[in-house]
Amino acid sequence: MPLSAQTRAKLQQFWKMGKYLILHEMSMLGKTFLTQLSWNIDIGKMVVGQCASDHLFGGISVIMCGDFHQFPPIAVGPTEALYFPTTMQCDCTLPNFGCAIYEEFQKVVVHQEQIQVTDAIWHDFLQCLCYGQVQAHHIEMLCSLVLTNPRCMPTNFSSAPWTDACLATPCHDVKWLWDEIAVLNHAQKKQICIHYELPDDVDMSVGMKVMVTKNVQTDLDITNGACGTIHFSQPPLETY
Repeated sequence: MPLSAQTRAKLQQFWKMGKYLILHEMSMLGKTFLTQLSWNIDIGKMVVGQCASDHLFGGISVIMCGDFHQFPPIAVGPTEALYFPTTMQCDCTLPNFGCAIYEEFQKVVVHQEQIQVTDAIWHDFLQCLCYGQVQAHHIEMLCSLVLTNPRCMPTNFSSAPWTDACLATPCHDVKWLWDEIAVLNHAQKKQICIHYELPDDVDMSVGMKVMVTKNVQTDLDITNGACGTIHFSQPPLETY
């Protein structure tokens, strides 16, 4: 579909200074999407009065990160996966272009050391889960982490490790109630509480740990999963 002049101008303004593109969770990319992405960036890197670049993605450097054992491409068929063989009977289709683009990536870096998970039991479980080899003792381990399970470690949210524990819950009502109680408990200990008016009422307390669940400002690293601590900033004194 041809781009409007306004869309073309926005693309060129956005990619004017761009030199690198990092594609995270590449297993979720489809061949068609990869083709369209390359074409759009190629348009974005075009300079008025000059021909388009002969290179893919407008000539910028592209780094693809991820693990094909994770999520498949979104809202498309299984044949859209980058690793799925493509029949070249009609090489003018978008998936075939995408397959050809993917095959242009020749340099591969494999991480041999896992530093994100330090617990040996949990690491073993994740390794087996990755390859679909979960065993009975893994299921027993997971069941022992359920709070209502008699074999679960006694809970005491006023001491470690429960003070820093994360709660996994299937419904938002439990999450909101958990957050509300945790904030009130923290505020009582610190004897201070701040209340802000946001789209929804959110209670906060100085020293409270928070996590962002949506991409708010990616260039400032305020993204989904970012964690931080609430601090009180004293406003500057006005001088006359």
